[in-house]
Amino acid sequence: MFHSILVLNSDQAERTVTSEALSRDGYLVLQAGSLGEAVDLMKTCSPHLLVIRSYVDNMPGHNAARYLQRKCRGLRVLIVSGLIDDDRLTLRESLDGFAVVPKPFPVEELLTQARAMLSLPAHRE
Repeated sequence: MFHSILVLNSDQAERTVTSEALSRDGYLVLQAGSLGEAVDLMKTCSPHLLVIRSYVDNMPGHNAARYLQRKCRGLRVLIVSGLIDDDRLTLRESLDGFAVVPKPFPVEELLTQARAMLSLPAHRE
């Protein structure tokens, strides 16, 4: 099955590296540098997976992801974070239903997590 992935990351270098790795693995990758750009992209497409940083536009990534899930039924979420052991992410219930890849990570770990998320049933709310 053909899958599309939206990479939402305000850091252009990280966004590019992540997008290139996913593209090489055969996915159609859409890129957004802000939540507004992501919303605009989702007006014309419905990605299967969102790869998002732990913070976007000064908002926790899980909050931004839940907002986008309301706009796109079936959207799975993979959070990329260097803050896994940080107090700001100690409330694990806020990450319920999301996969998390701690930074730094080998590209293969990102691809493994993306494949695993895409093999799960689509998120429904």
